[in-house]
Amino acid sequence: MKPGIALMTLLLVPGLFAAPPSVGGYDPVADPNAVSIIGNVRFTALTPRIMRIEYSPSGKFEDRASYAFVNRKTPVPAFRKVQRGAIHNVKTELINLFYDTSRAGPPSAANLTAKLVIDGEVIDWSPDMRSTNLGGTTRTLDGVSGSCELEPGIFSREGFTLIDDSKSIVFDHREGTDWPWAAARPDPAATDWYLFVHGSDYKGALADFTAVAGRIPLPPRYALGAWWSRYWAYSDGELRQLVKEFREHDVPLDVLVVDMDWHLDGWTGYSWNPQYFPDPDGFLKWTAEEKLRVPLNLHPADGVGKHETRFKEFCEAVGVDAATTDRVPFDCTDPKFVKAYFEVLHHPLEKQGIDFWWMDWQQGRASQVDGLDPLPWLNYLHWTDWERNPGVKPSRPLVFSRWGGLGNHRYQVGFSGDTFCDWPSLAFQPSFTATAGNVGYAWWSHDIGGHQPGKVDPELYARWIQWGAFSPVLRTHTTKNPLAERRIWEFPPEFYNAMKAAWRLRYSLLPYTYSAGRECYDTGVPLCRPLYYHWPLIDRAYNTPGQYMFGESLMIAPVLEPRNPANRLASIKVWIPPGEWTLWAEGRQFAGPSEARLLVPMDTIPIFVRAGDVLPMANVGRNSEDSGTDTLTLVGNAPGWGDTRLYEDDGLTQAYQKGEFAWTPIKSGGQSGFREVTLRPAQGTFPGAVDSRILTYRARNLPQPTKVVLNGEPLAQSEWSFDNGFNFSVQLPPRPVKEETKLRVEYEPNAALEKLLADGLAGDLRVLAQLSQELGEAAPPELAASLQAAALLAKGGNTSEAQAAAYVGKRFALAAKVAVSALPEPRRSEFVCRLLGLWTKLSLVALDGGNQPPTLTANAEVALSSPFVASKDVQKRVRFVPPENWKLAPGLKLEQESRDDVMNCGAALESSGPPQTGVLRAEIELTAGETKIAVPIEQVLYPSINAWWILGPMTPTVPESLDAEMAAMTSIDDSRSYDGKDGKPARWRRFERKADAASAMNEFFINFTNVYGERTYGTNAYVATILKSPRDQEATLAVGSDDGVIVWLNGQEVHRYPHGRAYASKADRVNVTLKQGTNVLMMRIMQGTGDWGFGVHVETRAGKPLPEVEVSLRP
Repeated sequence: MKPGIALMTLLLVPGLFAAPPSVGGYDPVADPNAVSIIGNVRFTALTPRIMRIEYSPSGKFEDRASYAFVNRKTPVPAFRKVQRGAIHNVKTELINLFYDTSRAGPPSAANLTAKLVIDGEVIDWSPDMRSTNLGGTTRTLDGVSGSCELEPGIFSREGFTLIDDSKSIVFDHREGTDWPWAAARPDPAATDWYLFVHGSDYKGALADFTAVAGRIPLPPRYALGAWWSRYWAYSDGELRQLVKEFREHDVPLDVLVVDMDWHLDGWTGYSWNPQYFPDPDGFLKWTAEEKLRVPLNLHPADGVGKHETRFKEFCEAVGVDAATTDRVPFDCTDPKFVKAYFEVLHHPLEKQGIDFWWMDWQQGRASQVDGLDPLPWLNYLHWTDWERNPGVKPSRPLVFSRWGGLGNHRYQVGFSGDTFCDWPSLAFQPSFTATAGNVGYAWWSHDIGGHQPGKVDPELYARWIQWGAFSPVLRTHTTKNPLAERRIWEFPPEFYNAMKAAWRLRYSLLPYTYSAGRECYDTGVPLCRPLYYHWPLIDRAYNTPGQYMFGESLMIAPVLEPRNPANRLASIKVWIPPGEWTLWAEGRQFAGPSEARLLVPMDTIPIFVRAGDVLPMANVGRNSEDSGTDTLTLVGNAPGWGDTRLYEDDGLTQAYQKGEFAWTPIKSGGQSGFREVTLRPAQGTFPGAVDSRILTYRARNLPQPTKVVLNGEPLAQSEWSFDNGFNFSVQLPPRPVKEETKLRVEYEPNAALEKLLADGLAGDLRVLAQLSQELGEAAPPELAASLQAAALLAKGGNTSEAQAAAYVGKRFALAAKVAVSALPEPRRSEFVCRLLGLWTKLSLVALDGGNQPPTLTANAEVALSSPFVASKDVQKRVRFVPPENWKLAPGLKLEQESRDDVMNCGAALESSGPPQTGVLRAEIELTAGETKIAVPIEQVLYPSINAWWILGPMTPTVPESLDAEMAAMTSIDDSRSYDGKDGKPARWRRFERKADAASAMNEFFINFTNVYGERTYGTNAYVATILKSPRDQEATLAVGSDDGVIVWLNGQEVHRYPHGRAYASKADRVNVTLKQGTNVLMMRIMQGTGDWGFGVHVETRAGKPLPEVEVSLRP
């Protein structure tokens, strides 16, 4: 008998079990006082915001927990039910429902209406009303480059959402197990809706959602440290060497992920591969000594094969004969199979030392139970097994897996799948991660650096690490590609230093992030959350997807696009929400709502701290355990008043759910003349809690202190320090955690100096110091004067307006001298832009809807964003220089000028033919008095070869004679037919790039799946184009291909890579000589399995584009 049939039989036996089973300790049966039944319809007021609406043709309603909703035994809200004639009325504070019994039947617009209270206003509602859903998340980002569509979340802009839970599985009793087990719903005609009325109170609505759907568990503290992951056949010796390198470079690490090669060959496995792990016990003993957590990759879909070391034992457990069985099929709906799956296959490995499992399910949504998707069910099973067997894994459950739908927030952490290594993928992940809070999915973990093709640009990887440091989980990963480096120390120093700083900052903020994790458990508000959770009535909060809140005190605006190669700075715009904010790196203060233009160097993350808030931070050691709880650092960045709390528990067990934890309230304050911080006595305790701890307080961006007071008693000046960067620090001897500690730092009010500090004096001073170091004796006198003035300011005393002005000095004149200094480019332009805050951005907009030839508007935005420069005194002039194969559209000027703080100017450009690679340049001239500064900016348009002939798909094995024929070809005959794959004819086809603004800055990548409409394996394709050079010249063909490639130029083979590989742009640099006139480029692109495609750029030896080389499909 099939399990599904047996299950249905049990469900139909009335009264077999007294009550539905509890899932995770929750009660799925609502309080009767919250219920109103009229005929075949039941209304349940779960909270003032949530009304459950059910219809059952049989009149038997569903009290079993569903996957999404497990707890209906909530406190009964103020609830009224009235029958007036045919109208049945149920009402809570926010929901007033009317059901017309004269039109009895499933709820619809014909019989069900409501009046909803949305932010104090009453609106009419019916089930057919549409709303603008704010999105939730999606199962996986596998194969996604850039953005993708999200499944609906529980919020909408209109303030209400209707969730249909009618088809989801429910949990029931099942013969053969005492676990709550998956069951199909008995009546497909039944309705099970949940009406959420949240208004603009997203935080309150999350509390209600998690009240009925279950809380978001707090991950173990080690999970908030760094994870190393890579798809690679590591041996235990190689992993030991890797960890040694982490230690040598002072880069902390907590989790060492081992991908699928840990087990014997095959997709599914449970037995160590002795080729890579000859001594698993010794390996796991070593990882325990190193305080490293080890998860193993798991693909269970292929069942259990006879090659497994525990195959005989498994067969006995499931009741099959091992001697006559080659493989036991996977069946996660069979309790007997599941019991053996854990007890025989997993528990022994867990007792051996495996900490958790990476559930890498990719095999679809079907199972033996109707409506049961194996992915969410496996997530539940692994979590439940962990909870029910604490002796096997004496720590909190952690299931590392893809999202299984609404309700999966109870089983974290999320694995987002195999994304691409490109800027669009990075740009999507911050908003994707924050938006997942709309379904309670708070702990997404992404492949930092991207998964495929593996090789990653150093700048992109550094920015990804910087964002990853402020994501829920910092986990590097990539595919099995020898070029796919992820060790941060293997990148050039500029990028390595930036990544290491971000990595260590992540660890120093562990007390802050862990406290936010506990708040998520208590309130449902995730660590990473959209801005509209905090500012729901401001449209801009919904339209700034790259920014998000990281806890209550930090707003993050990560860099999600490449920097300008001319000045090595990223130019980004940041929306500043209401309130006062301090830019962490500079100390500059911003008042919102407003917009800021930032120049972001490689070593900087745009982190904004809410004014007045102090950040609890930790010492950084080898891993999260090394930070300990016997030391605590509090960091304040600016004056203001704030409140925060430090959360602590044992970091590992589920005792926090039983009251074993401590909160320490922290109050901070300050205004002109003082800063202060107060630690209230710790509330609560837990095993292992410290009685006292060393406390360090650091106050940034303040004048020279005159007095420091601890609990009313002044400290000697020798007990604290103050540096020339305007940073105060004091370390106190161990302080009892159950006693109040109040520290006050006083200084003489100094309006002029405090204004400089609020403008970012500390950060600006670091730029001047770097400039002085690099210029050495060639430093101009204006620089020396500014540094001397800064030194005097740091010494304290009254600062006059004249003294403050001496620091700013002749800033424009200094920048002008740097602009003509001997510093190499682009370092020279970087300093000029940072001194002036010169913010520039080139962009393209389609003017005529993409008609051919295209007309595009080139826009240049120019601003002087530094508060140390009087922008109104500077004349700005922009002159466009179009690419050679473009021209100015009639009636528009190339040159414009302005004295506005922000200058926007544009020029309409027309292409003189099909899209060709070109360089758009803009010359910016700044004038202040008699002093002028010229700064060029440029943008490559339509990089790569943009037109190809394509022939294929061809046979798996190509005869040498055909290669020779193709190599010798001087023109294309698109009427000729060739023998293609599977005996089908193949002809040459044209593929040309369409000129549009959206893709003008991206390469032209040919994806053969799009060419042929389906994936094709075991084949080849020929591609050809003509390069017209104005003269004989050296060039480089920058070729990327998936899989192998052969390149011929003018009949000669110039490059061959005959191996399988994932695509990487410009993977091969092929040096060639182009002759004057026509050059025929022919290539054969090979295909084994997987993706298939290519792209080619024509460049100089130095990697610059060669726009003078024209691409054509005809000689």
